[in-house]
Amino acid sequence: MTSSLTVVANSKGGVGKTTIISTLASMLVATALQNKRRMPLLISIDEQHNLPLFFEIGVSDTSELLLFSATPATANVTSMDSLRQYYLDAGVAILDGLGQDRDILVDVGANAARSVLSFFQVIKLDATAVKKGVAVRLLVPIVAGPGAIPGAIDTINAAATALPSATKTLVENRYTKEKYETYEKSPELLWLRENVKSVTVHECDCSLWQEAERIHVPPYAFATVADEEKAFQLLGGDINNNRALGAFRLSYSAVVEWGRAVESIFAPILGITLCEATS
Repeated sequence: MTSSLTVVANSKGGVGKTTIISTLASMLVATALQNKRRMPLLISIDEQHNLPLFFEIGVSDTSELLLFSATPATANVTSMDSLRQYYLDAGVAILDGLGQDRDILVDVGANAARSVLSFFQVIKLDATAVKKGVAVRLLVPIVAGPGAIPGAIDTINAAATALPSATKTLVENRYTKEKYETYEKSPELLWLRENVKSVTVHECDCSLWQEAERIHVPPYAFATVADEEKAFQLLGGDINNNRALGAFRLSYSAVVEWGRAVESIFAPILGITLCEATS
């Protein structure tokens, strides 16, 4: 299987980026374990420092993930010197990872999307990846909201020169159908769909999914926990409470179905096949 470099970015925040990249990371960990490959490397370049929180709890082997955060929670990136070092640390980690025969995921913060992509161009990241035979991908999430679609266009345009070899995918997060309908005929969304491959992801309509996110458990990893009792305990449930456990099992089936749906969308994009045991 060819190693890959997957960048997830949109210059607008609040588009579901963290959920998507935590899902991709969980899927790549499962694939690495199945195929006895090196663990994927997840690199966070986000000043909000949200993503690392999802991998502090060991769930479905995600604790095996190699995590590099260019922005510790205490980082001060307000000065030009610290910002330069911030990018250099991330760039070194990515370039080192390209030579390790492992999959790499890069989480790019919304406020830094354009400047990070410009930095990738400076360090010739795309050319280095191509030279090493690494497949490059860009995933751009959007939601139905002001700024998300223009942010996606801005990111894709910046990536045209920064990551020219990348296959680009628009990930439409359809949280509510009603909101999305107001954007369906917008020229900007029509342009995106005409120029970029598009996939649609629905939020799991279940409070358990939201609870998993609240306590920073990757939703996909939570959805693929083989033991229902273990999944119940992850949310602080008492397995001796049969009534609560029974109610959990009924709701958890919806989370499992969501996990299977998400797997069917992202596995082809990542070029992976997951065994039945993980779905």
